[in-house]
Amino acid sequence: MNNVDSELLIPLYAGWVEQLKGADSKRDARLVDRLEWESVMQIGGTECVRISTLLKDCFSEMKAPNIPDHLGPGLFKSVVLNDEKVRVWGYSQYDPIDLPRTIFQSLSSFNGSPNTVVLQRLHERGIILTPEWLRKLYDFGILIAQHNP
Repeated sequence: MNNVDSELLIPLYAGWVEQLKGADSKRDARLVDRLEWESVMQIGGTECVRISTLLKDCFSEMKAPNIPDHLGPGLFKSVVLNDEKVRVWGYSQYDPIDLPRTIFQSLSSFNGSPNTVVLQRLHERGIILTPEWLRKLYDFGILIAQHNP
């Protein structure tokens, strides 16, 4: 995935903040509201176009359905919140995810076998893990790619 250089964005953002100081926000909102995206890119110039392209690429990559076919548990910490929820920290201690207990207990089922096989076994046990949950578990580093055993 592409990395956005925060040092690049800070001056750009600071420039916008300076322009907003003392602005008539209602008048400006009416003017900006009528702009087409192409006009925004023309006004913003090449730097705006470059950053827009980078953000579109990152967003597309983030939403792409490219979850590996074989998953296994990643490294994570967890704490039981109550009878129904478990809080899990994967890639960052600052970005936890609260899982239904049934989903948390199903994580050990991901042992590097094909995801389709694991999901079928879970389904047979009455646990339905939606594609959205699988994506979230992968995105948070709770499940990680495993090489075919």
